[in-house]
Amino acid sequence: MCDVVSHARLLVEYSDIEPSTERDLFQRVQLGMTLTVAEKLQAIASPWAEWISNLEAQHVVSDDGLSHVLQWDTKRGRDFQCIAQFVYCREGLPEQNFPSAQKMEKWLLRVDNPSPSFKSLINDVLTEFYYLATTPRLNYGFSSINKRLAPVEFVFVGVLLFVLRTASHEDRARQIYNMRSHVRKQFTDIRSNTNVMRAMWAFIDTVASGTWIRSDPGANGDGRKGKRKRKEDSSDEYRPSPIKSFGEVPRTRSKLRE
Repeated sequence: MCDVVSHARLLVEYSDIEPSTERDLFQRVQLGMTLTVAEKLQAIASPWAEWISNLEAQHVVSDDGLSHVLQWDTKRGRDFQCIAQFVYCREGLPEQNFPSAQKMEKWLLRVDNPSPSFKSLINDVLTEFYYLATTPRLNYGFSSINKRLAPVEFVFVGVLLFVLRTASHEDRARQIYNMRSHVRKQFTDIRSNTNVMRAMWAFIDTVASGTWIRSDPGANGDGRKGKRKRKEDSSDEYRPSPIKSFGEVPRTRSKLRE
């Protein structure tokens, strides 16, 4: 007859430890598996990281979230990283931010809280993202391009939707298709590098200035740039806001100490 020994589980909570120590502990829990850049960002404890985790839970990993309606990599913290990079780029407007790992870590470690108005803007963008991705007549920017959505595309679709926040659903759907098509004509490998991000920023600047790339299914598909004629304007069409009005001044840890 064997004696059954039950072992009680001990839960230990650490506080006030350095980020490097926290990551080392997390890595040991991972049984020696090296953390990805995305997982390192996800392990950060801060008001902004907590808020982005909530956005991830609400808009991506929920039962009917974006992880289930789009083909893109959400493993090992990539979805958290994508949302964080989108928020980082949005907050930096009108500057063109290029979210490197080092910049993202410093940004997420900030000690201030995101404002309610900023949180509402980001929530609206992700809600619109989901609506366009799940509406058959509007999702051709995702469905008619026979490629998985690259993480960098997720980031800049979010930025584009913010820039077009006063546009109709149809205009926003069209420009998602235009941006993805335009960038994929320039690059065969869509990765989060400077060249790809610079091309996406250039496209967004073009849209914000009132011009666009004619490459959507409803246009002639010739890839030419055009300008919206004033007489074609109507109350439901997009009129770009001045890009200099975008963004809020971030209050980082260093600024709070001054």
